[in-house]
Amino acid sequence: MFPTGSRISRCMLCVGLTIYSLIAVVVSSNIVATVSRTIDKNGFHRNLRTEISIPRESIHFKPSTGDIACAVLLEETLPSGAFVDPYQLESLRAFGGPDVLCLHDVDTEKPEFLSQPLTIFIFSHLHLHEGHWTSNVTIPIHMRYQRPFQRQDYVTVTFLNPALFLRCPDTADTGEYDNIEIVFACDSMNQAVCTWFRIDYTSTKGNLDVQVPVGRLEHLPFVIGATIIITLLGCIMLIYMVIYHLPSQKKSKDS
Repeated sequence: MFPTGSRISRCMLCVGLTIYSLIAVVVSSNIVATVSRTIDKNGFHRNLRTEISIPRESIHFKPSTGDIACAVLLEETLPSGAFVDPYQLESLRAFGGPDVLCLHDVDTEKPEFLSQPLTIFIFSHLHLHEGHWTSNVTIPIHMRYQRPFQRQDYVTVTFLNPALFLRCPDTADTGEYDNIEIVFACDSMNQAVCTWFRIDYTSTKGNLDVQVPVGRLEHLPFVIGATIIITLLGCIMLIYMVIYHLPSQKKSKDS
């Protein structure tokens, strides 16, 4: 058992992924998967949807152990312009939401230019649907505030495609694996480790681009002026209420 969030746990669980990154160039897989990704909603709060499909004949069971015999793991690296809220994900998981593991602390207040890319791990079971093993995962993502620009209304934040891993129990036979084998957490609880195999896939799209609005430097004088005026008006209103309104209310109660 590894204590959740401890430094020892994080180091041990990252060993497998480190090995994978070193030998990835010489590994191939005999399992053909398709991944489709979209980003829904507008503004700073979006949904990242990932649909995974693997042909039924790619995974042979002996005998079949049911609908949830295999699971997939997505290693998702979010750009510095986006983040996930671990507390939000934990709340959603309690009601059947996505199973997401984040090994690093997330500062939800930092702007993009003070942030680093964030790696998260998404766990999901495969379900048999129309001759394919499929999985659909949706996670809420949030865009960070960008540095203001001169005469530019939007910047582009790019989401790269994730790495995909597969895990099946001993009762399943996935053929002769030529791909990477790693040892990593079994789920987001981070209390046990399992063997995962990296599989290649075909993406229906390239990387996903999101347009994020930014502040314009030429608006700075107007924003500062408006802020000062509104603040002064609020102070004047507060002073008026204290001097004139509150004493009159006290007199009426005394009478």
